[in-house]
Amino acid sequence: MSKILVCTQCGYIGRPKNAIKGNIAIELFLWLFFIIPGLIYSVWRSSSRHKVCPKCGNKNLIPLDSPKAQKMVKEELTKEELENIEKKQKEAKKETKKNIKKILIGVGIFILLIIIISSISSNNKESKSVPTNSKEVSNISDTIPEESIQALNNDLNGWAEGRWTDVVVGQSDGELLVRVYAQSGANEVAINGYCKVLKDSATKYIPSGHKLNLFIYQNGEVAKACS
Repeated sequence: MSKILVCTQCGYIGRPKNAIKGNIAIELFLWLFFIIPGLIYSVWRSSSRHKVCPKCGNKNLIPLDSPKAQKMVKEELTKEELENIEKKQKEAKKETKKNIKKILIGVGIFILLIIIISSISSNNKESKSVPTNSKEVSNISDTIPEESIQALNNDLNGWAEGRWTDVVVGQSDGELLVRVYAQSGANEVAINGYCKVLKDSATKYIPSGHKLNLFIYQNGEVAKACS
């Protein structure tokens, strides 16, 4: 809300009106056909904005609380009119404070939205980059080298005599799969010992990072899962 002003020419007391130099039609014409001249003309018009008396168009306006304005008012207005003007001026100040508060709240919300959008955008970029990196790592480490598989198979076959009748070593999706078929007479203590052998050998020959699925079969059934 505009501040209450006093016109030094006609004595008008109230809110001024905004005036701006130039012509809106010329401004539109320049924008339509000449962008740069239109911009320059718009900047010039904006800089020429000023307040004038709505009654006579005078630019010489002074604040109501200035000594000169107070003198003019006391000479021309009654006490009741003065009180009404002061009341309006107080309301104008309150309204100005409210508008400033609204603007500050709006600016705060705008900044908060920018921070939130930037944070979401940053998280999206990170989430997009992670799968790519994971895929690259997966391509390198998912497959267990064949030489490691063969070395483990040879080692377990070396332990086979008197312990198990067959060994199957393979892999699936980067996970090690070992099946050892123990002799039917092997007891629980022996089976536990076989598990230790499987774990030690797998840890020795298979690169870290791969899941180890180690099973001991006996009489056609899984006697123990050593993973």
